[in-house]
Amino acid sequence: MQRFTGREKADIAVVMFGANDRLDLRESGASVRFRTDEWRAAYAARANKILTLLTTAGLKVIWCGNPIARSPVYSADMNYINDIYAEETARFGARFVPRGPPSPTSRAATPPTARTAAARRSGCGPMTASTSPGPVTS
Repeated sequence: MQRFTGREKADIAVVMFGANDRLDLRESGASVRFRTDEWRAAYAARANKILTLLTTAGLKVIWCGNPIARSPVYSADMNYINDIYAEETARFGARFVPRGPPSPTSRAATPPTARTAAARRSGCGPMTASTSPGPVTS
Protein backbone atom coordinates (compact mmCIF):
# COMPACT_ATOMS: atom_id res chain seq x y z
CA MET A 1 0.00 0.00 0.00
CA GLN A 2 2.91 2.36 0.67
CA ARG A 3 4.17 1.72 -2.84
CA PHE A 4 0.71 2.43 -4.25
CA THR A 5 0.26 5.72 -2.38
CA GLY A 6 3.77 6.78 -3.37
CA ARG A 7 3.33 6.09 -7.09
CA GLU A 8 -0.30 6.39 -8.00
CA LYS A 9 -2.38 9.54 -8.16
CA ALA A 10 -5.84 8.96 -6.74
CA ASP A 11 -8.44 10.97 -4.86
CA ILE A 12 -10.32 8.14 -3.17
CA ALA A 13 -9.38 4.80 -1.67
CA VAL A 14 -12.08 2.15 -1.34
CA VAL A 15 -11.10 -0.42 1.27
CA MET A 16 -12.60 -3.79 2.12
CA PHE A 17 -10.81 -6.30 4.32
CA GLY A 18 -11.72 -8.80 6.93
CA ALA A 19 -14.13 -11.42 5.62
CA ASN A 20 -11.65 -14.10 6.73
CA ASP A 21 -10.29 -12.27 9.77
CA ARG A 22 -12.11 -14.26 12.45
CA LEU A 23 -8.80 -15.82 13.41
CA ASP A 24 -6.41 -15.38 16.27
CA LEU A 25 -3.63 -12.86 15.58
CA ARG A 26 0.11 -13.12 16.07
CA GLU A 27 1.48 -10.13 17.97
CA SER A 28 5.11 -10.04 19.09
CA GLY A 29 5.33 -13.80 18.69
CA ALA A 30 2.30 -14.49 20.89
CA SER A 31 -1.14 -15.69 19.86
CA VAL A 32 -3.98 -13.28 20.58
CA ARG A 33 -7.43 -14.88 20.76
CA PHE A 34 -10.24 -13.57 18.54
CA ARG A 35 -12.85 -11.44 20.38
CA THR A 36 -10.62 -10.60 23.32
CA ASP A 37 -9.82 -7.01 24.33
CA GLU A 38 -6.22 -7.60 23.21
CA TRP A 39 -7.37 -8.85 19.80
CA ARG A 40 -9.66 -5.84 19.37
CA ALA A 41 -6.84 -3.42 20.23
CA ALA A 42 -4.37 -5.14 17.90
CA TYR A 43 -6.88 -5.30 15.04
CA ALA A 44 -7.87 -1.66 15.52
CA ALA A 45 -4.18 -0.72 15.41
CA ARG A 46 -3.87 -2.49 12.04
CA ALA A 47 -6.88 -0.62 10.65
CA ASN A 48 -5.43 2.59 12.09
CA LYS A 49 -2.15 1.97 10.27
CA ILE A 50 -3.97 1.58 6.95
CA LEU A 51 -6.09 4.68 7.56
CA THR A 52 -3.02 6.70 8.55
CA LEU A 53 -1.21 5.71 5.37
CA LEU A 54 -4.16 6.52 3.11
CA THR A 55 -5.21 9.79 4.74
CA THR A 56 -1.60 11.01 5.00
CA ALA A 57 -1.38 10.49 1.24
CA GLY A 58 -4.35 12.85 0.90
CA LEU A 59 -6.90 10.21 -0.05
CA LYS A 60 -10.52 10.28 0.98
CA VAL A 61 -11.32 6.83 2.34
CA ILE A 62 -14.46 4.76 1.93
CA TRP A 63 -14.22 1.62 4.06
CA CYS A 64 -16.76 -1.04 3.13
CA GLY A 65 -17.96 -3.24 5.95
CA ASN A 66 -18.01 -6.99 5.78
CA PRO A 67 -21.16 -8.67 4.51
CA ILE A 68 -23.74 -10.00 6.91
CA ALA A 69 -24.60 -13.55 5.88
CA ARG A 70 -27.13 -16.25 6.64
CA SER A 71 -24.96 -17.82 9.36
CA PRO A 72 -25.75 -16.15 12.69
CA VAL A 73 -22.26 -16.93 14.05
CA TYR A 74 -20.48 -15.53 10.98
CA SER A 75 -22.76 -12.49 10.95
CA ALA A 76 -22.09 -11.78 14.63
CA ASP A 77 -18.34 -12.01 13.99
CA MET A 78 -18.60 -9.69 10.98
CA ASN A 79 -20.60 -7.20 13.05
CA TYR A 80 -17.87 -7.34 15.70
CA ILE A 81 -15.19 -6.56 13.09
CA ASN A 82 -17.40 -3.93 11.41
CA ASP A 83 -17.76 -2.15 14.76
CA ILE A 84 -13.98 -1.80 14.86
CA TYR A 85 -13.93 -0.41 11.32
CA ALA A 86 -16.71 2.06 12.12
CA GLU A 87 -14.86 3.34 15.20
CA GLU A 88 -11.52 3.68 13.43
CA THR A 89 -12.88 5.33 10.29
CA ALA A 90 -14.72 7.88 12.45
CA ARG A 91 -11.42 8.87 14.06
CA PHE A 92 -10.02 9.71 10.64
CA GLY A 93 -13.08 11.38 9.17
CA ALA A 94 -13.37 8.52 6.68
CA ARG A 95 -16.66 7.06 5.54
CA PHE A 96 -17.69 3.62 6.78
CA VAL A 97 -20.27 1.86 4.63
CA PRO A 98 -21.97 -1.04 6.41
CA ARG A 99 -23.22 -3.96 4.35
CA GLY A 100 -26.54 -5.28 5.45
CA PRO A 101 -28.03 -8.74 5.31
CA PRO A 102 -28.55 -10.35 1.91
CA SER A 103 -31.54 -9.06 0.01
CA PRO A 104 -34.15 -11.60 -1.10
CA THR A 105 -32.67 -11.49 -4.61
CA SER A 106 -29.00 -11.66 -3.61
CA ARG A 107 -26.71 -14.57 -4.39
CA ALA A 108 -26.51 -15.52 -0.68
CA ALA A 109 -30.30 -15.74 -0.34
CA THR A 110 -31.14 -17.31 -3.69
CA PRO A 111 -31.07 -21.08 -4.27
CA PRO A 112 -28.50 -22.20 -6.89
CA THR A 113 -31.10 -23.12 -9.54
CA ALA A 114 -32.77 -19.71 -9.34
CA ARG A 115 -29.31 -18.03 -9.36
CA THR A 116 -28.40 -19.87 -12.55
CA ALA A 117 -31.65 -18.88 -14.28
CA ALA A 118 -31.30 -15.24 -13.18
CA ALA A 119 -27.70 -15.16 -14.40
CA ARG A 120 -28.72 -16.46 -17.80
CA ARG A 121 -31.52 -13.87 -18.13
CA SER A 122 -29.39 -10.90 -17.10
CA GLY A 123 -26.03 -11.90 -18.50
CA CYS A 124 -24.52 -11.85 -15.02
CA GLY A 125 -25.32 -13.09 -11.55
CA PRO A 126 -27.43 -11.13 -9.06
CA MET A 127 -25.55 -8.71 -6.87
CA THR A 128 -25.70 -8.53 -3.09
CA ALA A 129 -27.49 -5.39 -1.97
CA SER A 130 -25.42 -2.86 -0.09
CA THR A 131 -25.93 0.55 1.37
CA SER A 132 -25.01 3.33 -1.02
CA PRO A 133 -22.38 5.61 0.48
CA GLY A 134 -23.74 8.67 -1.30
CA PRO A 135 -21.42 11.40 -2.49
CA VAL A 136 -17.97 11.66 -0.96
CA THR A 137 -17.42 15.03 0.65
CA SER A 138 -14.45 16.64 2.33
